[in-house]
Amino acid sequence: MGSTADVAVFPCALRYGALFRDFGDESLRRYAGEVERLTGGCGLFGPLRAFVGMDFGACDRVVVWHGDDVDERLMYYMVCALAPAAPLFEVDVAAVRPMLKHCGRGVSLSICSVENVEWLYGRIVPVDGPRMEAAAAAWNRWRCSDAALRIVSDDGIAEVAEDFFDGAVVATCGAEYRKAVRVVGDVLCATDFAVGGGFLQRRIVALLRAGRLSARAEDVSERMRRAIAAAGIVPVTVGGVDVSALPLFSIAAVR
Repeated sequence: MGSTADVAVFPCALRYGALFRDFGDESLRRYAGEVERLTGGCGLFGPLRAFVGMDFGACDRVVVWHGDDVDERLMYYMVCALAPAAPLFEVDVAAVRPMLKHCGRGVSLSICSVENVEWLYGRIVPVDGPRMEAAAAAWNRWRCSDAALRIVSDDGIAEVAEDFFDGAVVATCGAEYRKAVRVVGDVLCATDFAVGGGFLQRRIVALLRAGRLSARAEDVSERMRRAIAAAGIVPVTVGGVDVSALPLFSIAAVR
């Protein structure tokens, strides 16, 4: 007899925004809107609601694949609280850390190779009652987090302000104009990808509006402009420069 498996992907990055207090629509909708504001994502409420609405208790086995970065650690806690009666198992993706040539402070499934994943299949273990209860209790503490941003810390997870990485962005720019996409790439690498590019772009726009950065339009191809328009990106102009997409502009620090 063969076997089948459904794969449910949690659609949100739990590092962003005040978390949802419960699994009701009002709380989920507010949270999805907050993540969209911070990152530029869209349409998050539907997939989020579908995930928390799944009947995990009806499954023969529920295997949670998670690393020790903020998103996947909190997702594991959340599933333990969401489905306490489910036959729960886990794969701790952080076990591949010694095999990786380079990784940030948190390991996630997204940085694992196919070989890593194949190896991890042999590390599926059940989550017993005490561990499930401890994880659910951790979620019940974290769901009250009102922070705009959560990052990996020496103690696990730390809450920080929305502008926490603004200084790194300004320092990376320097006095000479640099392409915004290059600045974002450098900040992502320097911070071990603690946030995403969409988040940093929105912080750059905020810094431009606050007068801490200056923008200059880049000469981009018509093909690129059509691609940006086709993506449905809403134009955002600061100081007469279109800053709605990173390839469109360069930035410099204002001294």
